[in-house]
Amino acid sequence: MQNYELLFVVPGTMSEDEVSPIVEKVKKAVLDNAGVNWGLETMEKRRLAYPMKHIRYGYFYLAFFQAEAEAVVKMRNELRLMPETLRALVTKFDPEKQKIRRIEFGTTPTPGIEVVKNTVETLAMEAAANVGPTVVAAPEAVERIVEPVQEEKVSAKKIKKPMDLAEIDKKLDEILDLDLTNV
Repeated sequence: MQNYELLFVVPGTMSEDEVSPIVEKVKKAVLDNAGVNWGLETMEKRRLAYPMKHIRYGYFYLAFFQAEAEAVVKMRNELRLMPETLRALVTKFDPEKQKIRRIEFGTTPTPGIEVVKNTVETLAMEAAANVGPTVVAAPEAVERIVEPVQEEKVSAKKIKKPMDLAEIDKKLDEILDLDLTNV
């Protein structure tokens, strides 16, 4: 048996009471197609990158299970035909090589800064930590000359009030709602 993970999105237009039967229906579809060891992780309700079926928000769920390859093909077809879900993606998952990482939405990858919070280190980080001591040659002394930067005069017209992300999202929703009403 192979380990698999299933990421599926349920429309955000439903209440949380309406979502739980859909999650049970997805669970039933997996277990009916020879899936075993079902585990479910609720991610959160988030804004979608683009509207799907004219819906902009969705509840994200990540499920883990074991099944045979032939059963997964049937399972994918059944999940694809479910009108209650927006998307469903089944992929292989190897728990020995990959560790579960909880993704913090709204973060941007920055070199040298830990992007994923509250997680176990990845295998690459562990491999780097297990490498023996390395010898680094001492860098040659470099003299830096720092010149003062000339200040540029800025008029009051150039300075604009910075907008926060909530204002930008609100304005974007207004613009997109106007476009969808004209369709």
